[in-house]
Amino acid sequence: MALQFLQVEYIEAVGPPPTINCILIYYRTQWLENRVFPVASWSVFKRKIRTNNDVEGCHHRSHNMVTNQSSLNVCKLIHLLNVVARNVNIQVSLLSNGALIISTPTNQI
Repeated sequence: MALQFLQVEYIEAVGPPPTINCILIYYRTQWLENRVFPVASWSVFKRKIRTNNDVEGCHHRSHNMVTNQSSLNVCKLIHLLNVVARNVNIQVSLLSNGALIISTPTNQI
């Protein structure tokens, strides 16, 4: 399903065919009535970033930082994770203020 591309109101009103009861129950409890992930948190309707590619890119860069270390101990790992966390906070701040623009290929818009 591609529900995440619809408006929140439509997602909450629409469900899978009622003839498939087990899927309907799963869908409703996992996606519509889930208190941890409300519909507004996963709907990407009219959002600029609609994929998790940015998160995957951050994970890839972090992984490369760790694997490029000749001897990685707990102290070095904590330091590297701290660097990544600071960079994420800076990027979120820049994105929020419109100072950082992420380019998206036109075929993903």
